[in-house]
Amino acid sequence: MLSNKIENIKQKYYIEKNLNDYKEKCGKVIELPKEIKQFCKENNIEIQPFSPENEPSMTWYFKFSQYVEENFSVTYSTKFELSKLENICSLIHYAEIPNRDPERMDSKFLVDAEDGFCFSQVNLEEAIFSALKDLDRLYLMDNFREVSDLVFSEDVTLFGPVVTYFDLAFRDMIEDIHLKKS
Repeated sequence: MLSNKIENIKQKYYIEKNLNDYKEKCGKVIELPKEIKQFCKENNIEIQPFSPENEPSMTWYFKFSQYVEENFSVTYSTKFELSKLENICSLIHYAEIPNRDPERMDSKFLVDAEDGFCFSQVNLEEAIFSALKDLDRLYLMDNFREVSDLVFSEDVTLFGPVVTYFDLAFRDMIEDIHLKKS
């Protein structure tokens, strides 16, 4: 269950301060399972890994072939983040459509959603969850759920005042998050 995994991260790293284990897990490089790589190869999906070293998560972008029909085109992509601290992921699907309006403010519409915009995205999602067992998904509404008893250091203002599930699972905030003072 997702809340139990977040509680485990909170307890192990932010309360018990098990920094050696935290650094060891953050230093590991996670490879996508061969089933996902094979699925992408068979379906002409480009995989772009993106993860700074020594972070508590790995990120991959999946780029799908552009769909074009007459004056319409759309490009699909999917962002997959996997926590190294617990078996938690975030999966967001994107669709990018050129904006041809002469009065436009931006050259494209970029929309995101938890559900795929095309069958290829849905099939990729199924391949991911089939290959990675016991994976709990952090949905958009969960991203902003507050973690009780933890606060950011006073000098940290970038992420807002509350510590969230997303912060604990995916961001390297080990030195910036502390127990609330009673």
